Amino acid sequence: MTNFIFSLGKIDKKLFLVFSFALNEVILNFLNHYYPKEKTYQIMDSYSISLAEMLVLAIPYIIKYKEKIIKKDEIFSKKNIKYQGFLWLISALLYGTISFNSFSNDNSLNAPHSEILCSKEAVEIIILIIFTKIFLKYKYYIHHVISLILFCILCFFIDYLLENFQEGLFNQKLLKIILDCVTIIIDIVNICYTAYMINILYYHYWSISFSLGFFLFSVNTIVLILIVAFLGDPNGEKNFINNLYYFFSEVSPEWIILRFFLWLIVFGSSQLLRLLVLEKLTPNHMLISYEISKLSNVLIKSNSEYRWYSIILFVFQFISLLFFLEILEYNFCDLNFNTIKNIQERELNNMIMKESDSSINSEIDIEGYIVKREKTPEEKEMNLIDKAKKEEAKKN
Repeated sequence: MTNFIFSLGKIDKKLFLVFSFALNEVILNFLNHYYPKEKTYQIMDSYSISLAEMLVLAIPYIIKYKEKIIKKDEIFSKKNIKYQGFLWLISALLYGTISFNSFSNDNSLNAPHSEILCSKEAVEIIILIIFTKIFLKYKYYIHHVISLILFCILCFFIDYLLENFQEGLFNQKLLKIILDCVTIIIDIVNICYTAYMINILYYHYWSISFSLGFFLFSVNTIVLILIVAFLGDPNGEKNFINNLYYFFSEVSPEWIILRFFLWLIVFGSSQLLRLLVLEKLTPNHMLISYEISKLSNVLIKSNSEYRWYSIILFVFQFISLLFFLEILEYNFCDLNFNTIKNIQERELNNMIMKESDSSINSEIDIEGYIVKREKTPEEKEMNLIDKAKKEEAKKN
């Protein structure tokens, strides 16, 4: 198998988080597409999402976390206020950009990864790599570059096959294209900063989730008060602001309750899995999840007769990501020399050699086997000289 051009890389059990997150995103795409649009209200959805994010705080109580979960003295410390305040600022910019984008177009809120244009995904990945390299000090090697180039080429071919450029780019307003680009950048900043808080500042994922949920809940409440007290008009024409009155008068309670709990469960799971991926793995591992989600979007939204053929290209694209994440490795031209698996093996071998050099008999126990290495004549001579010097020092 070692002589084959490809081989398995580092397989980690934590990867089930990636595929669980991907499945959750696919379910979310189907719900967004097939749930009746006239029975939805964006602020109610935001309340569901915010409560779902805050409920993540219940996890440490369920698993009976040993440390104190809420430390009041740390909550109001200058350090915590600074880092949480910056997280809130990024979230405000992200929500604001998405909302403004919806107002300027069709009044529908779209997540950053819900567009049908696959080339947009390639841009997101490139920007994410730049950010992780600069701010999180990730290292990328030639096998990463090759995988990324293949991924981007396949993105172009998928869009060309399905004629997505016409619908997802050329027919869009310039303002929407600009706002989409800004949304991508802010979303990536949000991902990287969250990973920074978890892995560098050692924040627990449940505290970050609760903070984001509390922020969104507060913003929703302020907006709701403004609509009811100042901006809304129960007798005015139906628009984003007055839709509150029409929603509760026209939509039956069963649909409202169903939507609320569906979003509570799905978005709660999405936020939890997203933070676990950032904690246990890296932001790059989220690429697989978003790519599988992109496939579901294409199959749902595309009107092309070739959309089912695009699955073949998505499979190859998925494989290129597996090489990028070193789940698979290239076995030629030393392209696997700087993979995590081989770097760790070299470090282990160096440690074994150092331990063997410090022992006269050079006996090392590796998984129940005794491995011996004979000293070279030069090493034996040096040992004898050192031994003679020690004996002479004792006599003196």
